[in-house]
Amino acid sequence: MKILIHNLPTTIKNCDLFKLFRPHGEVEDISIPYNILGYGQGHAYVKMKNKKEGEIAIQNLQNLEIEGTNVIVEEWYTPLD
Repeated sequence: MKILIHNLPTTIKNCDLFKLFRPHGEVEDISIPYNILGYGQGHAYVKMKNKKEGEIAIQNLQNLEIEGTNVIVEEWYTPLD
């Protein structure tokens, strides 16, 4: 299952997201878009092994506060899904 996370701090790293998502299931991939200065753009994509683990992660991490901001976590669909 693919997950989109909004409202992330620009300093977030892959290892930070891995630590957040790993307790909820197997993380297959993490992608953080960066700007030309090397800062995150405030969102990221996480791929969990299966839908059940993804749903658990979304439920448990929704509105989690990171550096003073509540994140939004939702299932992510692409045109090819």
